[in-house]
Amino acid sequence: MTLKIPNISLGEYGYEGTICLEAWDDFLTKKNGVYGLDLGGDTVMADPKIEDEHVAAFHYIVENQNAIRDIVLKVLFKNYKDLQDYYGYEDEELERFMPDINEINDLKNLIGLLNVHIMNVHKDGMAYFGLEFDCTWDEEHGFGVMIYKNNVVELGVADISILTWVAERANSQ
Repeated sequence: MTLKIPNISLGEYGYEGTICLEAWDDFLTKKNGVYGLDLGGDTVMADPKIEDEHVAAFHYIVENQNAIRDIVLKVLFKNYKDLQDYYGYEDEELERFMPDINEINDLKNLIGLLNVHIMNVHKDGMAYFGLEFDCTWDEEHGFGVMIYKNNVVELGVADISILTWVAERANSQ
């Protein structure tokens, strides 16, 4: 497979650029469909390379962005009450930062995509990838998910989206 990731170049920490994902446009962070992109997550490589698995993940993300968005929202909606309990907001803070929600679309006002991280961990010819979000309930740490194809393998603070060990652990199961 030849290099087919547009808008990417070698930066200080590896390959970085942008990815167009209109599926996330109606969310908290309005980015006009253009989001940050990097390869490798938290892995620092002396000689970074764009591998076929990175390219496959990039195209998968773009071509399946609506399905990926829907599965992320479904998993977040399912776990939202647990997150509310974990953060422990009450009264006015609860309403401001992490209000009760009744349907999946209520999440649109609470999260916004910032960056996509295509990992160096792969399975069956495709890399794992993380989505990093801004969120109303944790301005400092954000929200993140690690994904393989259409499966959210872990969710938590934004760091989940860049951590190689999270992808490696999922890959070994």
